[in-house]
Amino acid sequence: MDFKEIQLLVSILTAITTSILSFFGYLISKWNKKKTQLDVIKEYYKEGDSKELVQSRRNLLSLNDKNSTNLINEFDGDAAIICNFFNKWSMMVRYGNLPFYIFKGASGHGVTKLYAVLKKYIEKRRNDNPLYANDFEYLYNKITSYSKKRSKKKWYFLWLRQ
Repeated sequence: MDFKEIQLLVSILTAITTSILSFFGYLISKWNKKKTQLDVIKEYYKEGDSKELVQSRRNLLSLNDKNSTNLINEFDGDAAIICNFFNKWSMMVRYGNLPFYIFKGASGHGVTKLYAVLKKYIEKRRNDNPLYANDFEYLYNKITSYSKKRSKKKWYFLWLRQ
């Protein structure tokens, strides 16, 4: 075996080793992303179940039941807390840190109900800050478009079963 054959063999082995290491690096990065997302999901639920947020949601949803928009000034603090909470987590969804599937069930329903209650509050705050709760609105729109697509699919699949 001469020097060129040894050099070719070393180059081939290096290429194979690099490919294998790259593949394992890719698998490890995917696993780390999943683990990080699970940690973020846990944090979302932990923060969302805090006494302060639960009470704020309760106060605002009772406004929706009473159908009274005059009382919203009384609950401006609760409205700000909820808007900031969902704006933060909506940003996490937008940039891929929190998976959207969290909002495909009960959490999504809660977001849409709260956004409906807070819509006038958000519009009022946007007079001073045009981007106020922008990501919260993004999440609301994403959930509602998902729900519309899902309802169409549901009927389509019901039709197929017949």
